[in-house]
Amino acid sequence: METMYSGNGGTARSRRGVLAFGIGLAGAGMLAACGGDAAPAAAPTAAKPAAPAPAPTAAAVAVAPTAAPAPAATKAPVTIKLAMWDYNPAIVRQNLDTFEQENPGIKVEGPETGPCCDDYRKRMNTSMIAGERNDAMYMRDEDAAEWAEAKWILALDSFPGAAELDKDEYPFVSEQTHYKGKKYGTIYYVGPSVAMYNMEHLKAIGAKGPPATFDEFREQAVQIKRQKVNGIEFPRFGKPSEGELETWYLASGKRMFDDNLEPIFGKDPLFKEIVGKLFQAYTGDRIYGEDPSGPTAFDNGKATYNWTSFYDLKRLNGKATAAGCLSNCPAIAGGAAAGQLMNFVNPSFVAGKTGTQAICRQYALASSSKFPQEAWKLISYMGGKNKEGKYHVANRWWVEQGLNYGYKSMDGTPEAKKSVEGWGNLDDYSKVMVNASPRPGVKGPWSALWRTDFAKMITDVMDGKLAANDAVDQGAKLWTTMKEKFEKDKK
Repeated sequence: METMYSGNGGTARSRRGVLAFGIGLAGAGMLAACGGDAAPAAAPTAAKPAAPAPAPTAAAVAVAPTAAPAPAATKAPVTIKLAMWDYNPAIVRQNLDTFEQENPGIKVEGPETGPCCDDYRKRMNTSMIAGERNDAMYMRDEDAAEWAEAKWILALDSFPGAAELDKDEYPFVSEQTHYKGKKYGTIYYVGPSVAMYNMEHLKAIGAKGPPATFDEFREQAVQIKRQKVNGIEFPRFGKPSEGELETWYLASGKRMFDDNLEPIFGKDPLFKEIVGKLFQAYTGDRIYGEDPSGPTAFDNGKATYNWTSFYDLKRLNGKATAAGCLSNCPAIAGGAAAGQLMNFVNPSFVAGKTGTQAICRQYALASSSKFPQEAWKLISYMGGKNKEGKYHVANRWWVEQGLNYGYKSMDGTPEAKKSVEGWGNLDDYSKVMVNASPRPGVKGPWSALWRTDFAKMITDVMDGKLAANDAVDQGAKLWTTMKEKFEKDKK
């Protein structure tokens, strides 16, 4: 049952969420409070050489038996563990095998897999609070601040090669691999939310191209719905969400929070206007809605527009080479609309502006690892360069799966351009990338919990249970409450 939000800016569930966050993070801090950011283990100090022994006499040499040389001691390889979610574990294992070949003294156990997203966060939080063995792990950008504050992960700045990787990161990526001036992650992939459309549908209505503004998007969608192009009832599948709201706002050249993590969106009339217009598009124009074909409406040509990760366009157009998960994998060949789908420059509410929110999935080191040097070698290989100085893993993800890279030197290469042929528009994608921003509020350790409640507020708006202005006011107030509680508990 949907939760109703009261006019005082929150719910009982919201308050419980804030309390649970404070307890969980306080407990984590207690477990880790006796240690700061651990530096890489120093090399052992060489022992002072002993004085040379006197040379043996000739007589001693004559009678000394000839002894076989003692066998050299063999050092067992170090075994480290990689925790991750279940995206293409077969490819990950192949990458780990190559790493082991380049580093014969290190074995990697895994990949350890499981569900992604909030389920992954809960699993890893439980594991780290319990003090279980961890070495290297996947890390979501929205969890980085929480894990850094709890001292569950190591700062990477003093490890060899970390500074060189920093210099090549896109600015919005560096915002996410760093927290309070320290580097905590290497790049797994970057996932900007990109606008997509069905080329055949726009041809059917005589459109010159995809929309550049919300008004153009609305006009095209209304016409497609009126003409029942391909039997379409709703040009945009589903109801407007908190994530789509944020993407429209960021594409309009805005930021939801300032550098001090104050919720400036709550005082911006444009943010409230966007919520209101999305509500009208859903309930009035009815260009958003649930198609009988379900979530695959866009994939199968039963919806015209979509906002999702750029890499998924490769699969939707039937150009991916492997399934992405262990179970319930979407079809590699895409749906019935494969070959008709294309990305475009994200439209906005302000003409001439574009942008988006972009996640940055990362690799991190557990502060509890007994082998931080070896674990660093792993995540600097997986999220950086191999021994030949190439971004081998990142390039493989891009070429084979379309997972986006976060290093500037990989942009615009002949290989990158060629790999997009037949499924994506790299020029339009690049225009969005240079204006991309981290997911709003991601630097707040409480942001994941806040986002869960704020998403429900926006759902309540679309369901007619909460006024748009009230939802924005309550969302900003809830953020401030969580921020103040975090700062108070930290002291």
